[in-house]
Amino acid sequence: MLAIITYDVVSNRRRAKLHRALKEFGLNTQKSVFECDSDDRTLAAVLTGHAGPNTVPYSYWR
Repeated sequence: MLAIITYDVVSNRRRAKLHRALKEFGLNTQKSVFECDSDDRTLAAVLTGHAGPNTVPYSYWR
């Protein structure tokens, strides 16, 4: 499945970790936008692992 992921993370450290993780799954088309070809379960695990407490700093579309 092709997904477009966007994120807006305030913390530089958390943003850098998320960026590195997403680079393994897809193409970085803009600073905070990735095109990934992966299943829902894998993407959710990567994104949830980098979210802060009580936040959802990303969105993705299929």
